[in-house]
Amino acid sequence: MELPEKISKIYDLFKNYYTEERVDITFVDPYAYIIVHWPLVTVKNENDDSIEIYDLFCKICVRTEGRIVNRPLFLRSTYTENQFAAGYIHSHIRRLGSISDIVSWAGCCLGRGPILGTIGELEGLIQDEERLLNLWVLFIWELDKYVHVESLDGGPYIRLTEVLNPRFNTTIKSISGIPPSGGLGMPYKYTEGLHNITCEEFYSKLNKCIKNFMKYLLHSNILKFSYNQGYIIGMSVTEYVYAVSNAFITWSNNVYKAFTDKKDKAVFKGLTKWLSQEVKFKEGYFVIESDGTSRAVRTLHDNIGKEIITFKGNKIKLRVQDDNKDIVPKVYNILNYKVLSYIAYSVLNYLNINYNPIKNITNGNK
Repeated sequence: MELPEKISKIYDLFKNYYTEERVDITFVDPYAYIIVHWPLVTVKNENDDSIEIYDLFCKICVRTEGRIVNRPLFLRSTYTENQFAAGYIHSHIRRLGSISDIVSWAGCCLGRGPILGTIGELEGLIQDEERLLNLWVLFIWELDKYVHVESLDGGPYIRLTEVLNPRFNTTIKSISGIPPSGGLGMPYKYTEGLHNITCEEFYSKLNKCIKNFMKYLLHSNILKFSYNQGYIIGMSVTEYVYAVSNAFITWSNNVYKAFTDKKDKAVFKGLTKWLSQEVKFKEGYFVIESDGTSRAVRTLHDNIGKEIITFKGNKIKLRVQDDNKDIVPKVYNILNYKVLSYIAYSVLNYLNINYNPIKNITNGNK
C-alpha cells in the first residue's frame, strides 16, 4: 500500500519509536489510521501504586496533510478477571459498560497534561514540514508516557486501587455482631427445599438452627478466648472463620442424618445451603466476591476467543490473563459472614454479661 508522503513520514516516526512489530496502518483517503500496540503496560500513580495491563491498542487518525483528527482512541484484547469486573481499560478511559464495549474504540481523558497542547497544535494546518514532524515526535513520546501514568491530580475515571482492591468484594478482616435476620443472601424461597415454607416459618427455623449450632459450638471447645477489659475472640479472623465453618459442616451433617421425615430433611438441607457462602482465599484472608463480580467473570470467560481487532493482518481475540500467574486462589464454602459475626457477638455478649472476669475463662472453658 502506497501512502501519501506526509503520512508515510509520520508512520515512519511511529515505527522508529515503537518498532515496526508494534505499529500498523490503514489508509482510506483522506484519512490514515495508525494503530499502536503495547503488549504490557505498567500504569503507575503519584502514590507509587501500580497495575499491569495487557494488549492495549491505540488508534490515531491523521489526514493526508499531517493533521491529527480528534483525540486518540483505545481498546484492549486481554483482561484479568478483576480488571474486567471493574470495567477497567485504563485509569483515564471510561468503564466498560457491557461485553459489547470490548470491541469499541473508547475515548480518553487527557486532563491538563502537555499532550493536550501538542494535539491542539497538530489539529491545525502546519506548513513547515520540519516543525510538523517534530511535533509528531513529541506526540509519540507523550502518548507513550501517557499510557503509563495514572494522574490522581487529573481525576481518573477509575483509580487503579479500585481494581487491585475491588470495592464490591468483601475481604473478611474483622468480625462484628450483625443480627441474622438482617439479610444474609438471596431470598430464601429460591433455595432448594425452602420454597414451600412461609417467611415466618423460615425465620423461625433459621433462628432455631443458629441457636442449636451455637450450643454445639460452645460445648465443643473449638473457640478460644482472650481477656482485655472484657472477653474477646482469641483467634485470628481467618482461624475463627475456618474453625466455625468446619464445625458447622460437622454439626449439620450429624443433624441431617438424624432426621427421619423427608420434608424436614429437605428443609434443613435448604437451610444449611442458604447459610453457606462461597469465598476465595487470597493473601491470608477469605474474600467474598460480589454477585456482580462473579457474573462479570463468567461473562469474560464465556467470550474468550471473541475477535477484537485485526492488527498487521492477524485477528486478535479476547484473552484472559491471570491476576497472579503463580497463585490460583482456593475456593472454600464457609458459614455466612453475617452469621459468623452474629455468633461471635452473641457468644462474647453472653460471656461478658454472665461471667466474672476473675474466673479467668480461657479457650472456651466455663
